Amino acid sequence: MIKITGAYRRVFERPKDFEWELVKYTDMDAPLAKTDWEIVAKSCPDTYGGDEKGQKRWRADSMLKRHQVGNELQISTGTEEMKGDRREDIPLEDVSKTLESLTALKLSFTLPASCYATMAIRELLKTSTSLDHPKTSNFSLSATLESHASAAVPAEEFGDYDEDESYGEVSKIIGSRALQNGRGMEYLIEWKDDHAPTWVPSDYIAKDVVAEYDSPWWTAAKKVDAAALERLIASDDGRDIDAVDQDGRTALLFVSGLGSEECVRILLEAGANVNHRDNSGGLTALHMAAGYVKPGVAKLLLEFGADPELEDDRKHTPLELARSILKVTPKGNPVQFARRLGLENVIKILEDAIYEYSEVEVILERRGKGVNTEYLVMWKDGEANEWVKKGMIGEDLVKDFEAGLEYAVAESILDLREGEEGKKEYLVKWTDMEEPTWEPEENVDPDLIMEFGKGQSSKVGAVVD
Repeated sequence: MIKITGAYRRVFERPKDFEWELVKYTDMDAPLAKTDWEIVAKSCPDTYGGDEKGQKRWRADSMLKRHQVGNELQISTGTEEMKGDRREDIPLEDVSKTLESLTALKLSFTLPASCYATMAIRELLKTSTSLDHPKTSNFSLSATLESHASAAVPAEEFGDYDEDESYGEVSKIIGSRALQNGRGMEYLIEWKDDHAPTWVPSDYIAKDVVAEYDSPWWTAAKKVDAAALERLIASDDGRDIDAVDQDGRTALLFVSGLGSEECVRILLEAGANVNHRDNSGGLTALHMAAGYVKPGVAKLLLEFGADPELEDDRKHTPLELARSILKVTPKGNPVQFARRLGLENVIKILEDAIYEYSEVEVILERRGKGVNTEYLVMWKDGEANEWVKKGMIGEDLVKDFEAGLEYAVAESILDLREGEEGKKEYLVKWTDMEEPTWEPEENVDPDLIMEFGKGQSSKVGAVVD
């Protein structure tokens, strides 16, 4: 097998800078225009009116029409010899009789590099362009190829791909960048001709050329090869650290799911986007770490600023994803024991990142159903009331609320007595009631009980003194 690098050329190309003119001519052998080679080499004397000996001369006896319309070509004929868009054939033996009426269509336009005008000539003349074809049309066409070297574009400035322009053969890829929202990739192409490096969408580049550039990167990521990743990053080859595959996944998502803390750290320190979401589910690296039960990676991602509250396309945060997996993981199965333990560790890490521990004073209201159930809670520290997911509230508080037990805020404990069956009861003063009530110990705030106990101890000490 022979591997040939390159890129496809366009079958159709729109020329630029059209100009045309219909001219009369009297000399069948005289050139009607200089070729590019003659202009560059300066090998052709001035045939536009010079009188030097031996020169061939021509003269436009009457310039009929000349027109330029942007990038559109308009052909207009004004003589009997021109019909439609081509000249009628004139037999060789009758040329001497019709010299005064011979008409030429002279075209001038610009073609991109590596393009040829022969197809345009065939379409205009409706005949072969072979040199040995017995056609006596004196057709002059000036096709100027774009000179990219003279475009005055600094080498360090790169252009974007232009669909209306044609490019030569690819030399190599010298850089990459992901499109917005991970919709695809563009590559910085170095051309074999003098065209300036250009950013080209991946769809316009031969797959083998892209693979030659990308394969080492994705192989290193999928094999969690830390040394290879470091080597590629250090090579400074213009590679986008957030390059994406066909599903919008970055290398960071792969190494996070595979659990390589070393590779995760390498990519994050190189500037990888820790909150990038893929296009096949909206998953982030933290979702990958949670779903594949990688608590160490989850903790590292959070240290680098991962947002634990970003949702995937199913509206699941990494925490909710981990909980849903734990819920369906069998209990009491020795094979699944380590998995459950890992999930519980991941959940704790994510909970610690999302929630600050605070004691609930009372549950005020409920909304939602099933896994979406939330409770409006009043905090003991006086912070504003807040809706909190069911799983983040003590089970005993939830049970009491669902059982219809009424909550009230206790101000202090006034007294202690022994109730039925020897259980302690406290006389509680409430903030919203005038009369104190006797309450069993389990219904009284432990902090208030502790304060009451300290007060009773101090009273006993004072009596002894």
